[in-house]
Amino acid sequence: MGNFNKLPCKHCDSTPDRKRTVCSELCPLCCKIRDIPSYGKSTIYVVFCRTNAVNGDNDEFYHGKFPENFVWGAATASYQVEGGWNADGKGLNIWDVFTHKKGIGHVVNDETGDVNHYRFSISWSRILPKGTLEVINKNGVVYYNNLINALMKEGITPIVTLYHWDLPQALQEEGGWLNNSTSDRFAEFARFCFQTFGDRVKFWITLNEPYVVSYHGHEIGAMAPGIKGNGDKIYIAAHTLIKSHANAYRIYEREFKNKQNGIIGITLNVHWQVAKNPFSPADVKAADTATQFQYGWFAHPVFINGDYPEVMKWKIGNKSKEQDLTESRLPVFTENEKLNIRGKSGSTWLKVTPTAIRKMIKWTKDYLGPNVPIYITENGVSDRNGTLQDSHRIYYYNLYINEVLKAIRLGGCDVRGYMAWSLMDNFEWARGYSERFGLHYVDFNDPKRPRTPKKSVDFYSKLISNNGFVHNKSNGNVHSYG
Repeated sequence: MGNFNKLPCKHCDSTPDRKRTVCSELCPLCCKIRDIPSYGKSTIYVVFCRTNAVNGDNDEFYHGKFPENFVWGAATASYQVEGGWNADGKGLNIWDVFTHKKGIGHVVNDETGDVNHYRFSISWSRILPKGTLEVINKNGVVYYNNLINALMKEGITPIVTLYHWDLPQALQEEGGWLNNSTSDRFAEFARFCFQTFGDRVKFWITLNEPYVVSYHGHEIGAMAPGIKGNGDKIYIAAHTLIKSHANAYRIYEREFKNKQNGIIGITLNVHWQVAKNPFSPADVKAADTATQFQYGWFAHPVFINGDYPEVMKWKIGNKSKEQDLTESRLPVFTENEKLNIRGKSGSTWLKVTPTAIRKMIKWTKDYLGPNVPIYITENGVSDRNGTLQDSHRIYYYNLYINEVLKAIRLGGCDVRGYMAWSLMDNFEWARGYSERFGLHYVDFNDPKRPRTPKKSVDFYSKLISNNGFVHNKSNGNVHSYG
């Protein structure tokens, strides 16, 4: 494993082989954060949580164990692993259409697509081919019932995401997330899933990374449905998504929670923004504003007051006025919508900067306040060569998970679970099969798709078995887990 005592510098976030500089510049058109190149992926999933501030920056590796009931798992998404895009009565979704448009650069190479918990998503169009209750695909229901039952037979708790980017194409043809009625259709789909699977599923996620759906799908057009906006559609889509989350949450809270005894939340993706000069108040403020425009965009309505952050409303409102628009490009929630959204219930593309995940956990506590437990529902790093000797992935998990442990033990943060992304190599959205996040190697050239454990499986299994980092000097490895 080597010696991993040295973590990134607390001032410049430099590591031995790369230095991360985050631009605090805002897009002059719509106040979005400019994209930052990325090497890793993490998601903070917030359900309800209570945390205390993390005590400073500690660059030493921390040895210790996670809480007794800590949730360990691995994660996938329906479109990325299921296949059968047109089989067994499944309807089309927006990614089926997006990936089958050849020759226009949507997908790289024009490709089409020992844990105790397992996170997966339900394909909306596999259950409801037209996106509504008009047609219910019984084969799709059987598929997910079989999957859930098989997991439970093996003692694995299912964590189910209702929406992981694959909107039914039938709804997209009616406007998709730009049509407010889609939030009503999502409520119907959510209720059906709660009724059908909720007797066994006790851990629900409404939406996966609505920022990605809004920005990449409705502004730059890099992901399905491939819409390019002008600083307008991005906010309309996000507005509908936030209301959709609130509707599903309220349905579960009113109709199912008391009898099914489950929990429900939302997955928000996060870029930890670092001030270019940490000693400059202007740069520190810019970094916080950047976080508000990504994380706060969705977290503030859900956790704070049912409305967008003031800095977003102010900046977008002023920009809209400068553009001679009659109203802000940022839609407005009604008072009733604010009441419905408030109090309901996190993933990101990052350079390898382990301390960022602990800082983001601290920021979540400082910004959202107490009584909000945190689950990390996606965290991982990719490769492009498919190696089974994935020491770089072990290095990544070693440092990131240790920072999560520090947030708990040194800072008293209420982090309750961690999901590695991903259980196996899969179809990585617009990157196709060119990028691999899996703990297990998948041979995509073989029709049977055989899976082979990578070296990181042994590391992660031992970490789970020990429920933390055991200090073992007997084998000369000060960071031993077995």
